[in-house]
Amino acid sequence: MSGLTLKSILEKEFSSLVEESTCYIRSNILKSYLNENSKIRKTISVIVNTYVKQDSFENWPELLDFLLKNLETEKGSEMSLETINIIIEDSGNLLETKYKKVLINLN
Repeated sequence: MSGLTLKSILEKEFSSLVEESTCYIRSNILKSYLNENSKIRKTISVIVNTYVKQDSFENWPELLDFLLKNLETEKGSEMSLETINIIIEDSGNLLETKYKKVLINLN
């Protein structure tokens, strides 16, 4: 329940959160990333997605490294792939628009 409350706060109040609060969220949400409870892990994936949607990858640069590092273990790879999938499903158009210049420059 607390995870869904945090998700709701991020969706509705993100722009009014102070930097100290967003830093706290970023530094602490991933501590439970590999929790034994699958519902908690799923909620964390949703919260990570909500945070990225509200703020962006640029302001959480260690997230991608964290997701890549967790691909090395079975539970971690499942979580990372699920989190990436949720982000792409939910924010794919936003990411495509935002990074279109990067993709064009790579070609």
